[in-house]
Amino acid sequence: MTSKPKADAPKPSDTEGVSLFTIAMRVAVTGQLVAFLLLFLAVVATPVSARLIGGLCGADAVWRLSLMAGLLSLVRCWIAEIIERFDQDETKTPDTAGAAEWAVRWYRFGLVCFFLISLNAFTWGLQRPDYWGLVSGHDQPEYFAYLHSWVFDHDLNFQNEYDRIAQNPEDLMDRSESPPKAVNVAPIGAPVLWLPFYLATHAAVHVLRWFGLESPADGLSSPYATGVAFGNLALVWFGMFLVWESARKFSSARSAFFTIALLWLATPLSWYIVDEAWMSHGCAFFTGALVLYLWSKGPENRSAAGWAALGGAVGLAALVRPSEAALVIVLAADAAVLARTRPYVSLRYLGLGEACMAGVFSLQLMTWYCMSGLSQPPGSPMMWAHPAILLTLFSARHGLFSWHPAAWLGILGVPLLWRRSPRVAVTTGFVLALSLYINASIADWSAGVSFGARRLIATLPFMAPGIAAAGSWGVATVRKRPWTLATAGVVALAMYNQMLLTQFREHWFNPGDAISFRNVWATGGMLFQARFGHPFSYPANLLFAARNGTGPAQYDILASARPSELTINAAGPDLQNFLGKGWEAPHRNWYAPNAYVVAEQSECALLLPLERGRKYSVIVQLTPPPNRGRPQTVSITLNGAEYGRVTLEQAAGKNVEVVVSGDRAIEGLNVLGMSFSSVTTVPLGPPGGAVERGLTVKTRHDQPCAAFLTRLTVRRLE
Repeated sequence: MTSKPKADAPKPSDTEGVSLFTIAMRVAVTGQLVAFLLLFLAVVATPVSARLIGGLCGADAVWRLSLMAGLLSLVRCWIAEIIERFDQDETKTPDTAGAAEWAVRWYRFGLVCFFLISLNAFTWGLQRPDYWGLVSGHDQPEYFAYLHSWVFDHDLNFQNEYDRIAQNPEDLMDRSESPPKAVNVAPIGAPVLWLPFYLATHAAVHVLRWFGLESPADGLSSPYATGVAFGNLALVWFGMFLVWESARKFSSARSAFFTIALLWLATPLSWYIVDEAWMSHGCAFFTGALVLYLWSKGPENRSAAGWAALGGAVGLAALVRPSEAALVIVLAADAAVLARTRPYVSLRYLGLGEACMAGVFSLQLMTWYCMSGLSQPPGSPMMWAHPAILLTLFSARHGLFSWHPAAWLGILGVPLLWRRSPRVAVTTGFVLALSLYINASIADWSAGVSFGARRLIATLPFMAPGIAAAGSWGVATVRKRPWTLATAGVVALAMYNQMLLTQFREHWFNPGDAISFRNVWATGGMLFQARFGHPFSYPANLLFAARNGTGPAQYDILASARPSELTINAAGPDLQNFLGKGWEAPHRNWYAPNAYVVAEQSECALLLPLERGRKYSVIVQLTPPPNRGRPQTVSITLNGAEYGRVTLEQAAGKNVEVVVSGDRAIEGLNVLGMSFSSVTTVPLGPPGGAVERGLTVKTRHDQPCAAFLTRLTVRRLE
């Protein structure tokens, strides 16, 4: 008899290895959760404390905890890859599916990195002296006020919230009633989505107060705002994940990831998760992404529960921004597709989806009823017969394509989707067109004070399939025709050389002196724009020029419904050409009235190109920082030689004149030095005084300031 061969026993090393790596994976996942929890606590404490709990919390801990969370995410990816290799048969090579899963894992790590980078941009920006403002402006206090009224006051009276958080509470009052009544025209969708994070922040504030956080747990202090901002960013991140998963159905994982990168970094969304996180646009993006994800599964594979969820998601999008009711078209389009084979079922599912949509949106109707009865819901007037479509797309006042040319890919890629899925191509095209029509029909189509086309953020997820398709087509074209990339490089280098030739011929710089390439590029852009107009406003500016007999560059200002509100102070942008050491040039202020630069150090210098043997009058307009309580003394030197001293009186601008004799000027660069008697720190603001915007941020860095420079005048004296 022959004995049966014994089964191969598992290799102890392999078994132990898998077990150890599995434990390591669990430790990494637990560490990730702890790191993100600490990160949330640190963000909550950021506006109040720099260091808390031994440096584990507060503003200074955000970047450290972000680095920890990122490293743990990286380790988790490595461990998962090692475990997969242990599980594979040593005689086989990794299959294609395994390689694809490996790539997907690293793309998810990239999404985590986007979240951490944006979070640090938010907390770092929050502490800048020139920060836009914590729950500042007109709209942000309206959205944020709902949370306190619901949780603490249990009402819809916003007077006490506006008195605390609004910069100008009187602007939010209805004076047609007696006594005047606080009004809130903001939809409730964003506060509903923020509510879990608001409640978590309330718990976090109570915990942090045990460790020394000096902030009241009243629901309106600064930590509540930063906790909500963290939640807003988390919703955007989850929305990006949903968009990525949806785009993978129409393209490769790589194309989907680069689509996410464009949506995150090259659209107005980045502003509304970093600088104005208390607007509704982050939540609008999330709801649009949720609708896209639920819709992308297809009508044939969707159960009754799926139709109900899709309808509820559309209702939630409308709850965030009522204009997003346009997304109801995805229900109608899928019902039409299903009706070809199952007509009665499609009607039943369509009715179910619309009923769920109406049920969710009824929360907004009830809120309007409680606040204003059966009167007309608040909102901008509509011009349905005269939509400003070209202006909404191309205008210099927040046009979609002129501000965010990446959106072109989302539109141009729609026809490319036809070969993959006619349903996706047609429905996506209709969603984008209807959303554009609705937003272009709003009387205030430019959305007032806005970073780009903010009202179209909710439809960005529906641009993702087109962007992914356009990107895939571009990569495939370059692979098939590599000469296209070489041609693009040759054209770019040739255009640069022609730019230099043009400036040399037209005497934009002195051919005998060294040139500033900063000025070369700035001048090149100005020349291009003056002759050809803004390229991302094509074809609207070309049509405007042909119709009105003007150049395409004039479209930027003249085509808008009103003239530009900004006035240009010629001293502002020109000052940067003469700044030496010690100055801070706030570019945000260049085109505002009374533009200025800040002397951040006690020793500052201006660089003056003069000619030997000539006599000059140099006039410098200086203003001391506000609330100093004592005059500021300035010692003036030219090329190291003492010229005298002047005194700047409190909050009063003064023209300091230096007469440069011919024997004092040197050929070429002259250094006009200013030595200030002291440097103080002030909140950044105009020379007349700073204005606090939004809730208080105790950790905000003040601006070092010795004086404000508002004008430099140099005249040659005969």
